[in-house]
Amino acid sequence: QATTTSHNLMKRLEHGAESEMEVDKLRSQVVMQQATLQAERREMEQLRLELQQMQEEKARRLAAEAAEVERMRLQVEAVMSIQAIARAWLVRVRFMNLGDKGRRAAFEAKMAEMKRREEVKKKMAQKKKVASMEEELASLRIQCAVRSRKAKRDVETKKKEKKE
Repeated sequence: QATTTSHNLMKRLEHGAESEMEVDKLRSQVVMQQATLQAERREMEQLRLELQQMQEEKARRLAAEAAEVERMRLQVEAVMSIQAIARAWLVRVRFMNLGDKGRRAAFEAKMAEMKRREEVKKKMAQKKKVASMEEELASLRIQCAVRSRKAKRDVETKKKEKKE
């Protein structure tokens, strides 16, 4: 709009103004509008850079959070694995101390059942983990979209405020 106004002022100058004072006034208005336009362009570029920096910071933060979640998940898996091994050794020691062949067979059956249960638990845990990660990813995408829209609105609001 400032450019259109500048063009209008220049046309008025070319087609003959009423007085030298009016010509000087129009020229000063053109110069002021061009300076304002340049300032607004600089501010718009600065706002664009700020938005880009915010988006990059958000991406870094999300990556760090994802790494922390993965680290914690691995720790939980390690603890659960140690717990399963300890439980198996306790059962083994209990049955081995009895020395009875029938009990030994029961022990082997119990161990096979425990292994099967552990495998089922692992599969269920993996399915839950995948579902949880998918939900978290969807949530992060929604948060990213909301923040991006908010940042764009803030940029537009600042532009409007500067124009006023």
